[in-house]
Amino acid sequence: MAELIDITKAFHARLATVSPSISTAYEAVSFTPIEGVPYQRVQLVPRTPENPTLGDTYYREVGEFQIFLCYPLNQGTFNILQQAQLTRDVFKRGVSLVQGSRILTIMRTPNIGSPGVAGTRLVLPLIVKYKVDVFS
Repeated sequence: MAELIDITKAFHARLATVSPSISTAYEAVSFTPIEGVPYQRVQLVPRTPENPTLGDTYYREVGEFQIFLCYPLNQGTFNILQQAQLTRDVFKRGVSLVQGSRILTIMRTPNIGSPGVAGTRLVLPLIVKYKVDVFS
């Protein structure tokens, strides 16, 4: 479980380096969006760990860090796409993030998905795939 905490901390710290920044709604933390102001929601989605060797002291955590950019409707897509690109650049393929004794590696160029409408917001997903080698 400690590795998932380290993974989450590493992603949150890196996300905070995106400039310009927007407010972030974190998992299981109270957040009230301000009408007309963009924000982003994030969530960590761990997948089934991989066991690339037969030894019992090593495995690989894999998964996705999902960022949902939430912008007011009726303002076009330029601003949301610009923020998506800035965020993607911070999490580019090959970046390594260090948290505690863990080294998290971004596996692929983050995927910018198709925007959709949710209530009064245009929502654009950005998916960051990762791996962390764990030695116990």
